[in-house]
Amino acid sequence: MTIGFHKQLLVDDAIVSQRTKVSRELGQVTKANGGKPLIVAERSWENADLIRLGAVFRDGGRFRMWYQMNDTLFGYAESEDGLRWTKPNLGFYEHGGSKDNNL
Repeated sequence: MTIGFHKQLLVDDAIVSQRTKVSRELGQVTKANGGKPLIVAERSWENADLIRLGAVFRDGGRFRMWYQMNDTLFGYAESEDGLRWTKPNLGFYEHGGSKDNNL
């Protein structure tokens, strides 16, 4: 069977060869934070369309996110639980005369 790049249900009977002592249950999905974005624009260099492209990695007990804010600026955020994010001042890149940012 060729799956290609089409979305597939993980427990699709068409691609699961066999199953023993398992049952299928559908759960209720709930959006975190009432469906509001978890990362929002809060600083002068961030725009309203904050994340254009992002990547989240788990590093030990912490989530780390790098995200693109416009064509040239990338920001960094981190979280202990993946829901509440902080944007620490990194001091790497000067923007608006200051390195007090998460760029």
